[in-house]
Amino acid sequence: MTAWSWTALAEPKGQPRARATAWGGKPRMWTPSSADAFKNAVAAGACEAVPAELQPLDQPWALTVVFYLPRPKRLGKRDDTPPHTAKPDLDNLCKAALDAIVGAGVARDDAPMWELHARKVYCEYGDAPRAEFRLSIGENDA
Repeated sequence: MTAWSWTALAEPKGQPRARATAWGGKPRMWTPSSADAFKNAVAAGACEAVPAELQPLDQPWALTVVFYLPRPKRLGKRDDTPPHTAKPDLDNLCKAALDAIVGAGVARDDAPMWELHARKVYCEYGDAPRAEFRLSIGENDA
């Protein structure tokens, strides 16, 4: 199996819902830009990590990601950090990351992704929010 790892040094943001408005009597669809900084960091890291000659990936691939979200002040320096169960939703974080990987041209599509492991946790005290990725192709280790 071949794998590449990278870290997106930006606060993880979930993929926002598409919005609709009427402009001049015509419907207009748009997506808010609230996740753009995160998606740009994911895309840049993926482009750098995966060799250019393999881009876009068109064979089956797997992704493991850990989203480190901002630590609330109420947790202070405690070691027994509770799990992150608040917004953003884990599925929306994954959607934003996958959209960034496909949008950057690292993968042709996310349909060949056969395995996804994701979790969201609070940052350790003093650490910055980020997301750590591991993209692999080839046979499963298990």
